[in-house]
Amino acid sequence: LRLLQVPFYIWAMAWWLISALVQIDEYAQHQLSAWLLLFGATAALLVYFDRLRDWNWMPAATNAALLLPVLMLIALYSLFDNDHILVLPDLYFWIAVLGTNYWIIEKLETVAWPSWVNIAAHTGLVVLTALILSFELLWIFITKLGLPGQGYLAIFALMPLIALRLAQIEVLPAIKRIGPALQLSLIGTLSVLLLLWNLLINLTNSGDPSPLPYIPFINPVDLTQIAFFVLVLDSLKLVNPSMKIQREHIGVILAGLCFVWLTAVLIRSMHHYLDIGFDLSAMSVDTRVQSAISILWTVIGMGAMLFASRNKLRPLWIVGAALVGVVLVKMFFIDLGASGTVERIVSFLVVGSLLVATGYFSPIPEKYADPGEKMAESSHA
Repeated sequence: LRLLQVPFYIWAMAWWLISALVQIDEYAQHQLSAWLLLFGATAALLVYFDRLRDWNWMPAATNAALLLPVLMLIALYSLFDNDHILVLPDLYFWIAVLGTNYWIIEKLETVAWPSWVNIAAHTGLVVLTALILSFELLWIFITKLGLPGQGYLAIFALMPLIALRLAQIEVLPAIKRIGPALQLSLIGTLSVLLLLWNLLINLTNSGDPSPLPYIPFINPVDLTQIAFFVLVLDSLKLVNPSMKIQREHIGVILAGLCFVWLTAVLIRSMHHYLDIGFDLSAMSVDTRVQSAISILWTVIGMGAMLFASRNKLRPLWIVGAALVGVVLVKMFFIDLGASGTVERIVSFLVVGSLLVATGYFSPIPEKYADPGEKMAESSHA
């Protein structure tokens, strides 16, 4: 008889949910609200019997934990169906079901399953809540406030940034119960989400803050990215010092994103102040844009080489030199297409001067920057 418990349970749960969904589809006026009520109440009852009435039955706990992915699907459906998620009267049901889901996840922390399940559940709930609030805030700015500028799309990053900061300072009660593993999971997940968002917005958004004037670094797009860099750099303090390789990888990713961001700031500025179209075809043939990019990349590469030479960081010096090499290839194969223009002449003079100065002041560091490593190699020889 015990072997039939799980099949009977699956059959009963399927009968209950399918019949309820059929009734909702036929009679309910607000289907999304009814869905939230159905799934939230079902999961809450399962947790009540499993945790509070000591069933201690894994299928019930597992089904209750599935409320979170169900809520993600409902939120996605609502977003495509209504252009935003917190539609009245769904708003009240969302508040109730998100609170219920937190209570469920908290009670399920005592279930005898791997710890990563609890960490994933809490992380998913925080990310889902932040995304719901982000889409709602973006909808308010565009629809209710009527702000026409593309730059206000950056407001989407505000809620994940707030969640990232709350995770850093351990305000969330679950972090105090579960420990650093949950904190790092939240910080890592939110950072990756924000990194992808920043990369997307740098490649596609002109940063137009209309009706306000565009000012480089002081506009919604750049301010959110500055906040992201500050928070992620602050988060590196929480990474165990023994995880040196992981810290270096994070640093490389941030440096690459910063390079993309600075290039995007330059392009957005030229778009707004020089009236150049914000598209690849217009930028690729404009001599002013190409010259400015060549100079900016040379300055970045030179700065990396100078810093690396002073701090004996041979890999960073090689990266800076590679970037300068890319600039040289770009100048000969792309910039020379409009040779003779003032922009091209200025570009070649500036880049050439910077290369001469860099070669003089920033020689390549020795292969063994660490004296101890060099002594060990000498002793071995």
